[in-house]
Amino acid sequence: METSQKDLALVYNLRLDYQPQFEGEPSDLSADWDIPDTVALLRDGLTGIGYNVLDFRYGPDTPQELVKANALIFSICEMAGGSYRESLIPSFCELYGLPYVFSEPDVMLKTLDKNLTNFLVKQLGVSTPDWIYIQTPSDIEATSGLSDYPYIVKPAHEGSGIGISETSIAHSHAELKEHLSSMFNLYRRPMIVQRFITGTEVTIGLTGSEGEVEVFDPIEVVLLNSPVYGFDVKENSGDRAQYVRIDDLRLAKKIRSASEIIFNGLACRDAARIDFRVDPSGEIYFIEINPLPHLHPEIGDFCRSAAAAGVTYSELLTKIMRSANRRLG
Repeated sequence: METSQKDLALVYNLRLDYQPQFEGEPSDLSADWDIPDTVALLRDGLTGIGYNVLDFRYGPDTPQELVKANALIFSICEMAGGSYRESLIPSFCELYGLPYVFSEPDVMLKTLDKNLTNFLVKQLGVSTPDWIYIQTPSDIEATSGLSDYPYIVKPAHEGSGIGISETSIAHSHAELKEHLSSMFNLYRRPMIVQRFITGTEVTIGLTGSEGEVEVFDPIEVVLLNSPVYGFDVKENSGDRAQYVRIDDLRLAKKIRSASEIIFNGLACRDAARIDFRVDPSGEIYFIEINPLPHLHPEIGDFCRSAAAAGVTYSELLTKIMRSANRRLG
């Protein structure tokens, strides 16, 4: 479908529109949906670099409206559901032949499945903490043989620190079983039990696609009063964390190299944020990847990584769009 190079359909969903999927659902399950401030800043930023931004706050009529719009689709929609939820809009675009920014549906699907992603990243040769996938409460006994505590428990198909807090870390099998039972009762979805890496939390952003990938600067997330970078810390990052550019050149090079391997190996394109933990010996461990990163210029870790590399918000959006347009021709 031929489109106007400058018409850009900004598609988003807001937390205030989120509908709980079951009674008593934890409030943090809406955390991946956006706040109005993010959308406004993104809209202004894309307008500022020359795009005619068409506003699509997601609703029942949005799919048919997007077909009529005849525009390049810039979707930050997370949708609702399991590991497939970030792949829904890209899948729709593929079905109707609509051009779109960011990664293909299969990339969105596999990167939101922490169990699958860990297998793939490990296959790429990047260290990944040992883990077990716990699909139902009846699988909890599979953790009985674990040693080398502590372990961390987290939902298998969520981002934004959902379900992660200080209580997520278990120092014994009794603690682990108790927390897993509680998490299944609260979230009603599969869990990952993963060896907790004591050390430094690191995040880094990338843009482009294989052959022309730009890796920004790794930044340390200095956790002020929590051992984990969970939901509450992310929501209150101004008081709960500090963000420091990593100046250790040797460590920064290792992180950049591992990041590019993962980005290319998982076939990401246009943008992604990758999180690591660095243990006291300097070994880096992959934690997770987000190919649909938070694009708020002040509180998005992807944007923080770009800013640490001296890239302004306008320049960052330009780089994302340049990558997409290079692919689309």
